[in-house]
Amino acid sequence: MIPDSFKQDLLNRVDIVDVVSRYVQLKKGGANYLGLCPFHNEKTPSFTVSPAKQFYHCFGCGVHGNAIGFLMAYGAMGYVDAIKELDPMVGVYQKACPDLVDIVEAGDADTPATEGAFSIETAHDDIRNVLVADDQLAKLQAQHQGLD
Repeated sequence: MIPDSFKQDLLNRVDIVDVVSRYVQLKKGGANYLGLCPFHNEKTPSFTVSPAKQFYHCFGCGVHGNAIGFLMAYGAMGYVDAIKELDPMVGVYQKACPDLVDIVEAGDADTPATEGAFSIETAHDDIRNVLVADDQLAKLQAQHQGLD
């Protein structure tokens, strides 16, 4: 199972507006974005996407969730497939542990699927190290540009 902390790290790096707008035409409306709900037929937009809160909600049918949930519902895909779909946007798996998806899909992630495979805990540590390094790099770039 993918740790909740990894899921949160991924969701913190992904912009839900970018994710949803690949499938739904959105228009800025105040602090949120509005569009026709992709989950039911409607003529007046009742589907909102909140960039500040990083979630979507339809006032017509009540569907709501985060970027992972949107991809699972709209794309009729599983949890790991939704993570894979989001990953190219931020590259967390690609940078830290490209083999993690294979281990998760193989079944019990604590039992290595192949010789030399690593555990979820090791992968999580690798991911956290990459995120910390990316954060430190961003701070250095901001300082260099005088934006600190």
